[in-house]
Amino acid sequence: MKQTGSFFQKNTATFPAKTVLFVALLLWAMTTPARAQTTWTGATDTDWATPSNWSAGVPGAAIDAIIPDVANDPIIGAAASAQSITVQSGAVLTIAAAVTLTINGFVTQGILNQGTVENSGTLNIGQNTSTGLYGIRNESVFNNNTGGQINIDRSTNTGLYNVSGGTFTNAGTITMGTVAANVATYGIVNESVFNNNTGGQINIDRRVNTGLYNFTGGTFTNAATITVGAVSQVPYGIRNESTFNNNTGGQISIDRWTNIGLNNVTGGTFTNVATITIGVIVVANGGDYGIRNESVFNNNTGGQINIDRSRIWGLYNFTGGTFTNAATITMGAVASVGNYGIWNNAAFNNNTGGQIKIDRWTSNGLYNVTGGTFTNAATITIGALVASTGFYGIFNESVFNNNTGGQINIDRSTDTGLYNFTGGTFTNETTITIGAVASVGTYGLQNKAAFNNNTGGQINIDRSTSAGLYNLSGGTFTNAAAITIGAVASVGTYGIHNVAAFNNNTGGQINIDRSTTSGIFLLFGTSTFPNAATITIGALVPMTNLMTSSSASSSGFINNTGGVLKGTGTLPAFAFTLAGGQLAPGYSPGKMTFNTDEDFSNSILAMEVASGGGVGGADFDQVVVTSGAATVGTNTILNLVFSYAAADGATFDILTATSVSGTISPANIFVSNTGAGNVTAVTVSHSRRDCPGNGEHGKHLDGRYEYGLGHPIQLVGRRAGCYPDRDHPERDERPDHQRGSFRPHRHGTKRCGAHYRSGGDFDDRRLPRTRHPEPVEGGKQRYAQHRQTTGTGLYGIQNNGAFNNNTGGQINIDRSSIAGLYNFNGSSFTNVANITIGAVAGVGTYGIQNNSTFSNNTGGQINIDRATTSGILLNAGTFFNTATAIIGALVPITNLMTRISGTFNNNTGGF
Repeated sequence: MKQTGSFFQKNTATFPAKTVLFVALLLWAMTTPARAQTTWTGATDTDWATPSNWSAGVPGAAIDAIIPDVANDPIIGAAASAQSITVQSGAVLTIAAAVTLTINGFVTQGILNQGTVENSGTLNIGQNTSTGLYGIRNESVFNNNTGGQINIDRSTNTGLYNVSGGTFTNAGTITMGTVAANVATYGIVNESVFNNNTGGQINIDRRVNTGLYNFTGGTFTNAATITVGAVSQVPYGIRNESTFNNNTGGQISIDRWTNIGLNNVTGGTFTNVATITIGVIVVANGGDYGIRNESVFNNNTGGQINIDRSRIWGLYNFTGGTFTNAATITMGAVASVGNYGIWNNAAFNNNTGGQIKIDRWTSNGLYNVTGGTFTNAATITIGALVASTGFYGIFNESVFNNNTGGQINIDRSTDTGLYNFTGGTFTNETTITIGAVASVGTYGLQNKAAFNNNTGGQINIDRSTSAGLYNLSGGTFTNAAAITIGAVASVGTYGIHNVAAFNNNTGGQINIDRSTTSGIFLLFGTSTFPNAATITIGALVPMTNLMTSSSASSSGFINNTGGVLKGTGTLPAFAFTLAGGQLAPGYSPGKMTFNTDEDFSNSILAMEVASGGGVGGADFDQVVVTSGAATVGTNTILNLVFSYAAADGATFDILTATSVSGTISPANIFVSNTGAGNVTAVTVSHSRRDCPGNGEHGKHLDGRYEYGLGHPIQLVGRRAGCYPDRDHPERDERPDHQRGSFRPHRHGTKRCGAHYRSGGDFDDRRLPRTRHPEPVEGGKQRYAQHRQTTGTGLYGIQNNGAFNNNTGGQINIDRSSIAGLYNFNGSSFTNVANITIGAVAGVGTYGIQNNSTFSNNTGGQINIDRATTSGILLNAGTFFNTATAIIGALVPITNLMTRISGTFNNNTGGF
C-alpha cells in the first residue's frame, strides 16, 4: 500500500550556544549568593589532598574547586570530592588509577575543562544531586584513559558537552543515565573532536531527546563500543549533523528509541565500516525509524548494519539524502521492521560488495517513492526467511536501475513480488529472481509504468497464483533480454497477462511454462504485443493454450520480422497477426492450432519432419486452422528440416484448414537435414477433398501435389464433411477434423452438408467423437449433453448485445476457462431471476466479468463459486445491484470483487 502524508517533523530543539551559556552564567552570577570555593595554588607540591596547595583548604562536597595554570598541576591520588571543578586554560588535572572523584550539586556543570584533564580513575558526577546543565563541559583536552570510568547523572541538559575547540578522547568507560530520576535532554553533545578509541565503552540511557548528538562542526570517530537505550527509553539514539565515522572495531547498539534510532540529518556525513545494531533487545518496543538519512550515509566495505523492531520504517532515505552501501544491511532478521524495510525518496546506491537483506516487513520490503533513484549493482534479498509476510517485495514509483552485477531475489510477498507502479521507470540489466523458494502472492511482477529489461537482463518468475507477469493499463514493458516464467513452479492462470503495451524486441527471449489457462493473455482493446524476438511457451510442461484473448474481435499479438513463436497449443487467430515473424510448432515435433481464419502470407513456417508415421504434431510439425481459411502467399517462407530418412513419395500435412488459398513461391522453400535426414528438394501443393459420388471416392481438386525431385509436402484444405444417402449409411465420408455443428441435408441424394458455426464461442473439438448413421436433428442438444462433463470454452455466456433473464429464468454456468459470464463493451445484461455460476465446477478466473452495464434488479439472485481470482471483475462500466448476490458460499473466494476501472453500486434492496 502506498504510504502518503508526513510522519516526521524535524527536531527543532536548539542546543545552547556559547553566547547563550555566557548570558546564563552572567545572570546566575548576578542573582546567586556567593558560594564556597577554593583555588589551587600548588604552593607545596602536586598532591590534591595537601591543604597548603589550596587557597581555602582542600575542596569538599559543598566547595567549588578552581584550578589555574600554575607550576605544580594537581594529581588526585586518593578519594576526593567537590561541588564543581573548573580547570582553567593551561592547567592540568590528573585523576590517578583506582581513585574516585565525586562531584555533586553545582547549577551549571560538574566539570568545566578549559585546560587538560587526564582521568584513569573513577569520576562520579551527579550521583546524589543535580550537577546543573552539564555533567562535563569540555572546551579543551579531556582524556578518559584505559581503566578510566566516568559516571554522569542528573544533568538537566547534557551529560557530556564537548564544545567547539575541545578534544575528548575515550579509551575507558562512560556511563550516563543509570539513575531513574535522570531528566537530561542529551547524553553526549559533540561540536568538536570526539574519539572513542579501542577499549572505549559509552553507555547512554534516560535521555529526554537524544542519546548522542554530533552537532554542527563536530567530528565523532568511534572504534569501540557505543550502547544507547539498553536500560531505558531514548527518543533518538544518535543524531548526526556533521561528521561521524564508525571505524573498524566500532560497535554501535541502539535500543528503546521511540522516534529515530539513528538520524543523519542535513549537513551530516555518516561513514560506517564496522557494526551498527538497532533493535536487538527483545523486550523493547522500537521507534518509528531504525535509520533516517537526510544527508550522506556511507556503509563501506566491512560495514554491517542490523535493524529490527522499528514500527514503520527500517531504513528511511529521505529527500536530500544519499545512501551508499558497499557492505551488509540486514533488516527484520529477528523481528518486524514495520511497514517498510527501505523507504527511499532520494539517492540510494547499492554498490559492488553490497548485500541488502530484508525480512518481516508488512507493506513494502523496498519502497522507492516518487523522487527516489535506487541504483543496484550488488545483491538485494527480500523475503528469504519463513516469517516474512509483506504485501510487496519491491514497490517502485520512481527510478530504479538494476545494473551490471546486480542480483535481486524476492520471496514471500503476499500480493506481488515486484510492482513497478505509476510514475516508475524500472531498468534491468542483470538478474531478478522472483518466487524461487516460496510464494510471492498473486503476481510475480506487476508493471503499470515503464519497465525495460535490457541486454544482459534475466528475469525469473515462479510461484505466483494469478499471473507471472501482469502488464497493467498504463504500463509499457520492453524486453531485449531473457524472461523465464514458470521454469520451477506454477505461476497461476497466465504466464503473461497483458493489458497495455508489451514489446519483445531484438535479443529478447521469453520462456513460459506452468500457467494453468494460457501462456499469454491479451486483454481486448488495450493490449498490444509486438514480437521481434523469441517466445517459447510450454517447452517444459505442455500447455493447451499458448495464448488467449478476452474477445473475438481484438488484435493484440503481432509476430514481426525477427519474431519467433515456439510451442504446441492453440492460438486466438483474431488476436494474432503474422507480420514477417516465424512460427515453430512444438518441441520435436508439435502442433499449433488456430481457432479460425489465419493469414500466413507474411510469415515463416519453420517445420520439422521427424518420422514417417503420418501423424501431425507427433511425426512432423503441423499448423492447423480448425474452422476457417488459411492464406499463404509469395512472402510465405517455408523452412523444412528433416531428421529422418524419408521415403520417396511420402506426404505430410503441414498446414491444414477448411480451405487453403495462395501459393508459396518455390524460391521461398528451404530444405535442410539433421541426423539421418536425406531430402534434397520437395514439391509443395495444397488439395481439397471433395465428397464421393457416382462411384468416385476421394476426388481431389485444386491440384493435388506432384511427384518431382524430393518429397512432396501437402498443404491440405478440406471442404466440409459429407452426409451419406439415407440408404447407404456406411458411406459417411466426413473428415475426422470436421466435428462441429452441421446442417443436415434432408434429401435422398449424396451431397455435402453445409458447414456452419452456431453463434457464440463453441469449442466442439473437446467433444467425444460420435458417428451418426444419418443426419441428427437436434444435434446441438446431443452436444450439450456431452458438455455436462467437458468445458464450455473461454466463457459460459458472452453478451455482446441486450440480454434479459426475466422472471422464472434460470441460468446455470460451469466449466468455463476465463469467466462464467462476460458482459462485453456496449452491451446490457438485466437479471430479475436466478443465475448460478460455478456450483459444480470451476469457471476460470472470474465468475462475472463486466465491461458495460449489468443490472441485478429486484427479484434477482446471483450465486458465484469456484472462480480462481474473484467473484466479479469490474473491468469497466457499472454494476447496479438492488437484489441478492452471494459469492463464495460453497467454495471460499479470496476476492469477492476486483476492479480495474468499473464501478459497483449496491443500491437500496441490494444484498
